[in-house]
Amino acid sequence: MSILDDTRMMIKVCKMYYQEGLSQNEIAKFMKISRPTVSRHLNQAKKKGIVEIKINENDLLELENEVEKKYGIKEVVCVQKNNNLKASIGKATAEYLLRNLKNGDIMAVSAGTTVDQVAKMLKTTKSFPNSLLLPLVGGMGNATIDIHANHIVDTFSKKLGAQSLFLHAPVVVDDKFSKEFIMKQKFVKNITEKFSKTKMAVVGIGANPLESTMVAAYNEELEIGDIAKNEATGDIFYNFIDQNGEQLNCEWNDRVISIPFETYKNIPLKIAAAGGLNKTEAIHGALTNGLVDVLVIDEDSAIKLLEL
Repeated sequence: MSILDDTRMMIKVCKMYYQEGLSQNEIAKFMKISRPTVSRHLNQAKKKGIVEIKINENDLLELENEVEKKYGIKEVVCVQKNNNLKASIGKATAEYLLRNLKNGDIMAVSAGTTVDQVAKMLKTTKSFPNSLLLPLVGGMGNATIDIHANHIVDTFSKKLGAQSLFLHAPVVVDDKFSKEFIMKQKFVKNITEKFSKTKMAVVGIGANPLESTMVAAYNEELEIGDIAKNEATGDIFYNFIDQNGEQLNCEWNDRVISIPFETYKNIPLKIAAAGGLNKTEAIHGALTNGLVDVLVIDEDSAIKLLEL
């Protein structure tokens, strides 16, 4: 009987390699056989069914599948809970968009701390010289410049080697008439007319008004009581939404400079990067109303979504 037919030897080699974690060279020395013989034992064991290589499904994958099924969306990407949640969500979102972005695509992005992390965590050696980056919202306001849409567009375009356009307009104006006037200006229409050709959008989802960084930044312009009365659960591209993801009929939404809801919904790939238990109701609403095709979220918030 040849050494390769020795099942006992084969099993021992497999246990040393798969269970004890020894290298093939270490096994060869211990067993007084050649390294190619060790390799043949391992291959033969798989062919005979002595060793079965199984990919044990990660709990996160099952969680992702459950959220996908509940909301009927294209994909969910869950990240494990950690001390730097926004950076983790940003990294996972950046990796996802890189797998889907094609040279020549138009991509639009919103403002906010999470989308800023997506831009900062983006790492690639690829270049997209024919792609175009657009802001979904006005690019000037009270928030720190890092989370302005124009600044985020600039970061994305530099890292991707892509073209960009900036929306030199405030996030919010005095009244709806001022908004109508600004939206008709050529420098604004130069961007808004391109939304119909946009292939991908990356947005954040804000928490309820009392916990929102956006509310904190624009507190003087907001009618907080009016928003609370209208049961806002959060915001998406600076528009407040209710529990069903519908745009609220409130003064703030009448004054914010952003892509129209229906135009946004027609973008083929809408990626939302959002996490935190304080955002789950807003995320639920956005998912319910078809505002998200791909969701990047933390595991705790994903579990909470399944409970709503």
